[in-house]
Amino acid sequence: MVEHNPEIERHLEFICRVVPPRTSGLAIALEQLIAPSKIMQPAETKDGPIVVFTHGLPPGGAERQWCYLAMGLKEHGEEVVFVSIEDLKGENGHYLPLLVDKNVRVVELRKQATPNITHLVRSLPPVIREALLEREHPFNEGELFRFIELLHSLKPKAVMAQLDYPNLFAATGALISDIPRTILSFRNYNPTHFPYLRNDWFQRYYRAVANFPQISFAGNARAANADYAEWIGVSSDRIHWIPNAIDSNSIKAPSQDEIQRLRCTLNIAQGNPVILGVFRLSEEKRPLLFVEVCARIAKEVTDVRVLVVGIGPMLQDMQDRIDLLGLGKHMTLLGRREDVSALMSCASILLLTSSFEGMPNVVMEAQSLGLPVVATRVGGTPDCIEDGQTGLLMPVDDVDGVDGMANACIGLLSSPELKDKMGKAARERMATIFSRDAMVARYLELVPGATS
Repeated sequence: MVEHNPEIERHLEFICRVVPPRTSGLAIALEQLIAPSKIMQPAETKDGPIVVFTHGLPPGGAERQWCYLAMGLKEHGEEVVFVSIEDLKGENGHYLPLLVDKNVRVVELRKQATPNITHLVRSLPPVIREALLEREHPFNEGELFRFIELLHSLKPKAVMAQLDYPNLFAATGALISDIPRTILSFRNYNPTHFPYLRNDWFQRYYRAVANFPQISFAGNARAANADYAEWIGVSSDRIHWIPNAIDSNSIKAPSQDEIQRLRCTLNIAQGNPVILGVFRLSEEKRPLLFVEVCARIAKEVTDVRVLVVGIGPMLQDMQDRIDLLGLGKHMTLLGRREDVSALMSCASILLLTSSFEGMPNVVMEAQSLGLPVVATRVGGTPDCIEDGQTGLLMPVDDVDGVDGMANACIGLLSSPELKDKMGKAARERMATIFSRDAMVARYLELVPGATS
């Protein structure tokens, strides 16, 4: 046994060390290309498709919006290629039928053959080539090179990406491939607010790509956009506000017979008021607070039923809290569902207790079906709801949050006239302001040479 120090270490046959991977090498290489160069001056062209890019298509608001974008662009006369990093099967292909139905071309990167990497990088600037070949980046090597090869083949006039990892993956591939315009879309607050998204490279890469004039930023919530701008270190006017769309064609109110069958299936009596929650069971949605609010409501409205649609890492925590509070006869966790519109038509109120939100699709969908909403005043939710007119907004940090949200719900449940008035106003507002055409037009404004 000897002391482990630098003097002793040089005599050892081998040394055990944990060496973290270099994830910033490619970001540094991009920063070194900010000086005028070929990669900084791509030719703008009116030819070529628009690539709509994301990680996959599991059930979620952001994923649905990206399908709406692809469908809307095609209806607008653009050639569209929808690119997914992951295989679109099972749960991860939840929204794939929307694209298939509209004959949108879909490419799954993981199913593409791995290209000849040496040949692919030979023409790149030396600093980029070195970082790629030395694997000094956080991306899956095979996926990144498949994407670069795809871009070389398609020669798109624009790439539209969403969510942090896909954003930076797409920006890197597009910059390397001289794509004229890349739009990175934010769907919530910056990733430091979410424990499962925190890392040491997102911010570095965003700051690197923000220096390129062919990179544009967009986001669906004004407050979240400002949060991203401050975190990245760019002016807030760099991030364009493009609200989510509601697709009235895909949200159909079920018939009264369908509603009645669903109520029977779920064992909901005709007179039972129903509170609906539709959200991912994760920390930022505060599912345990949702349970606490519903427990408070159940004390006053003893025949209330609560239905929760969603999956996520806090499923067991939520079930444990339901059991602890004795809410089993009131609350049912439904998991992933295909009949959300029917459930909304059965419901009396939609309740959302999130601490962070982008622009919640579920709020827009509920209002389009005439369902009033009680939600926290976060992110883009105030853009969706006219407080007191189409729903009720509650302070997110209210120390009496449980009682405040519970009382708001109880007030609506006890006043059918007010509930119906809010529902009608909500339906009218969604139909006039948040159309898919409006969202597509806003994105096309950021693409030089796009059809007008």
